[in-house]
Amino acid sequence: MTNDVRNIDYFKALHLKQVGIALASIWVIVLIAAVAATIYREIDGPTVRSTISENLASAQLTNEITSRKLAAAEDTIDRIADILNGSDLDQESLRNVLNSYLPPVPSGQ
Repeated sequence: MTNDVRNIDYFKALHLKQVGIALASIWVIVLIAAVAATIYREIDGPTVRSTISENLASAQLTNEITSRKLAAAEDTIDRIADILNGSDLDQESLRNVLNSYLPPVPSGQ
């Protein structure tokens, strides 16, 4: 086999060995970065899906807590209104008893 001198010089001029090594090392770096990103996403990193589900769960809990607080506040308001109605009735009966003990004062004096 004869080697063409022009071809050998051309390949040497292109430095194909160094270019190949550079491309291979860039490819290895990209591959390592892809593997690291996949590991981070699967193990440690938050995803859009998990973040959205956490936000929805938080919103549902907030709504549930708010509705429970509103129900408790309405119950308290109803109890206070019942107590006030009862005290109005008690006040009216006490006023009637007091008026029955006091003699009527003539308006002319």
